[in-house]
Amino acid sequence: MADGVSEGTERTNNILIDRGRCIDHMGDDLAVYSTPMMLNDAELTCHELLAEHIRDDQSSVGTYVKLVHTAPSLEGDTISHHATVTKVDGRAVTFEVVVSDSIEEVGKVTHSRFIVDNDKTLERLTAKRAKLKAG
Repeated sequence: MADGVSEGTERTNNILIDRGRCIDHMGDDLAVYSTPMMLNDAELTCHELLAEHIRDDQSSVGTYVKLVHTAPSLEGDTISHHATVTKVDGRAVTFEVVVSDSIEEVGKVTHSRFIVDNDKTLERLTAKRAKLKAG
């Protein structure tokens, strides 16, 4: 259960847009914050929000994402990911993330995560590794 988190719980991460967060296929003058990095940063914000409210022997995994990237953000600017919990259903938690640079809103992400027990997840992964190895 997600006993430690409730609807309305919020977290904001502010992240400098460095070169590694930008597209590179259009040249230096057109280097902007990439959509995959927007997704990565939104997911990380949601993960960190949950980590503050669940047991130490738990973590969370992503299960769903819908992303709309509406405007470019420039290298050197700071991007803000403001996550709000919109639904808690047992161990399933849904978030809305508003992404903004210093000038405007540049995207929105709907993201769901599932709270897992680390020891049970390790058991599942160990069994799957054994099947893969037996191949």
